[in-house]
Amino acid sequence: LPPPLDLDAFEDTDCLEDAGAALLLELMDELCQTVEDFLRFPGDANAQENFRGWRRERSAHLVQLSGSVFHKPFCEPGKVAGTAAMCLLLLGDPNDEAAV
Repeated sequence: LPPPLDLDAFEDTDCLEDAGAALLLELMDELCQTVEDFLRFPGDANAQENFRGWRRERSAHLVQLSGSVFHKPFCEPGKVAGTAAMCLLLLGDPNDEAAV
């Protein structure tokens, strides 16, 4: 029989070693907080503007860091989180293409 598979090689935290990982996690946390307010108070103009402002100012950084941090093999949880973040960026005004 072959030896058991060494599961340490498949550690999901591999992508956390990337230099941009801490900033990416901070950006994703900010996005989640902003989206939470946006969804909780859909008629609130302030929550809508905060979301649109965050998206305009930070989404390019989030997209760029997601690509560089999650490109490694075995970062599947991060890849799923990055994809979910991209979907959240599409919330709001679908005509605001410049923000995404």
